[in-house]
Amino acid sequence: SATAVKTSCIFTLFHSTVLAVRFLLLSAASGIGSCQSYTDCNPNVYYGSMLDDANNMSIIPPRKSLHDLIQSTHRTSLPYTSYSSSQKDVWAALSSLDSDESGENVWLIYGDKWTPVSPRDDGTCSSWNREHLWPTSRGVGEEGYDNTDLHHLRPADCNVNSARSNRLFGSCGIGSPLSMCTIPANSEAANDTERDSVSFLPPENSRGDIARAILYMDLRYDGVDCGGEASQNVIDLIVTDCPDSRQMGYLSQLLEWHTADPPDEREKRRNNEVCEYWQGNRNPFVDFPHLARAYFGSPKSLTGDGMGYDCTTPMLSTPSPTKSPGEQTVDQGTCLEMQQGDVAIVGIQSTDPDMIVLLALADLPAGGGLYITDNAWTGFELKSNEGVKKLTIPSDGISSGTMFGYDAHSGSLLYLGNSWTFGGGSFALSVSGDNVIVYCLNGDGSTQFLYAAIYQSDWSAENPDASVFSSNESALPSTLPENCAVSLPESKRNVWYHGRFFGSKNEMLNDISNQENWMNDGELSDLFTQLLSSSPSSPPTKAPIEPGSCSGMQNGDIAIIGIKSLDPDMIELLALSDLPGEAAIFITDNAWTGFALKSNEGVKKLNIPPDGIPSGTIFGYDTSTETFLYLGESWVGESGRLALSASGDNIMVYCINGGSINFLYAAIYQNNWSIGTSDPTAFSTSESALPNSLPANTAISLVMTNKNYWYHGSYEGSKAELLVSIADQNNWSADDDSS
Repeated sequence: SATAVKTSCIFTLFHSTVLAVRFLLLSAASGIGSCQSYTDCNPNVYYGSMLDDANNMSIIPPRKSLHDLIQSTHRTSLPYTSYSSSQKDVWAALSSLDSDESGENVWLIYGDKWTPVSPRDDGTCSSWNREHLWPTSRGVGEEGYDNTDLHHLRPADCNVNSARSNRLFGSCGIGSPLSMCTIPANSEAANDTERDSVSFLPPENSRGDIARAILYMDLRYDGVDCGGEASQNVIDLIVTDCPDSRQMGYLSQLLEWHTADPPDEREKRRNNEVCEYWQGNRNPFVDFPHLARAYFGSPKSLTGDGMGYDCTTPMLSTPSPTKSPGEQTVDQGTCLEMQQGDVAIVGIQSTDPDMIVLLALADLPAGGGLYITDNAWTGFELKSNEGVKKLTIPSDGISSGTMFGYDAHSGSLLYLGNSWTFGGGSFALSVSGDNVIVYCLNGDGSTQFLYAAIYQSDWSAENPDASVFSSNESALPSTLPENCAVSLPESKRNVWYHGRFFGSKNEMLNDISNQENWMNDGELSDLFTQLLSSSPSSPPTKAPIEPGSCSGMQNGDIAIIGIKSLDPDMIELLALSDLPGEAAIFITDNAWTGFALKSNEGVKKLNIPPDGIPSGTIFGYDTSTETFLYLGESWVGESGRLALSASGDNIMVYCINGGSINFLYAAIYQNNWSIGTSDPTAFSTSESALPNSLPANTAISLVMTNKNYWYHGSYEGSKAELLVSIADQNNWSADDDSS
């Protein structure tokens, strides 16, 4: 009889009466009709020559060697579900591996409790089901060895499994604000679980088990299946602190859990049974915990503020184990270390011609590639019914603070607006609402989302059924932190950011993701100009940022009244208001592009004396060794080299107000102000745009072709009257005398 066969098989396999009884009961309950035993699963035999005389792994084997071992000994791949009573499947395996001694209950990995083996989930989500610790949406195939690898499959309550979804393993607050945390993660989860939009924290006494399972998957799967042939169902699984949509995290948290919750007897027994009775291979991190640090390094510290880990330094996870020293390295992809939030969307125009304005919040690497798409993200994949555009970043990169983007208009003034190439489909923004997702590609072809925006709608719930998403609907990629996306459900067809353009990357991301900092209209036909003219402050710059240096100073409180470009350089200033003591002002000959100050020239800083500078005082900057100009030698270098050009230059006077540049006055000589453009290379050292935050009478354009200029008009009148007089070219004289 079938039962007799099972009993005989079981007592051959197991050496303890308790295990024999447990497996026998499960055989009858779960329909196991055959079994096998791998005789080389004893660790001393399995690892062989990798062990020392004391059967310890004191010498760390090459990662590739250990990968090859656990891959080549993975000799059985169970069906996920078997419809034959004579064939084992994952249900049967979990019913055995994770059961109690009676065989009547299984341990729920997220519930931290026992539940009856039967009934199991029948599709109604009323019982337990099979949890992939490494989700299928993060790289595990829908079939094949990785899909049914028992080292990362566990029983879980169906509802808690759904609550976990494909979230990364970690505590709340890593990639999302703590205010979004739910404790416990689900009403049926253990009390010490938690989740937010990005992370899922399992019960404390399961964390080490989960960590070792994830580390095993990273080591085991390198994009090649057991037979040695590349498989479309198996990709190189990577666990990292900076995961994209096809990777797992958070590595540092997992390494901490691995140390805090070492393997216990139940986990060791499970590892033995997976090898001996089910699939033939072992999890080395259960057998030799010290391997984790050897292959994956030490945990990093969190940066805080829901911004995750520092992703500007090399990741802790190691390259694919199939590459030996000296072999050709894998394709680096197009990201080249670009991370979430390195680019933000600051404008969308869906009225023809389409335009998407982007802002670099970090230096973008030369040769990297950016993609924009209006395809929907389902939570599992990008649809392909709309379009993709690709930009190859120029050879000099894109500097932080640069505004650039995509423009369907052939004569675009937007930097790189016409440099995007076809990436697939038809990219055309809908006037009735759409989404825009910015991303790059990792070396394995997986997607690294950088920023996302949606207008005239809000983000939809994830759904594996792509057909439920219309052309103006999309889910938000769960790998994106909350401040790396903006939702504008009440907007019209054209939207643009009009908040501040100064602060740290994180501060900028927080502001740009705030709906209240956006404007919109339905008829706009030139978003680029509107974005420039409506911004209440200037875009990011590499000029010194010192909160509070203005101390109340306003446009026109200082005016430029003299420029000497023949050595020694001199800039004469006139205080038109009382300048507050201990405030600071800056002068620069860097060009203003209309979006940012360039950084190829110089900046000088003056700390105003404690007793201030009274209105009506002439002072300034002087490079001569014996200056008679008040405070002429009191300026200090901030950056670069300030050296006025005898063939024309510009001068900006500004202070810092709460992290934003507050322009006070501007002058240009031997030239007129240029039109603003986000392409910084368009400006020579003698060219500059005029900051749009300056009123007309707080700047002077001196088009004469001389080298030295001075104001010779009236010094009597109100501040407003003097500004008008100083801004009049007719009130200026010029010569080429070096004295």
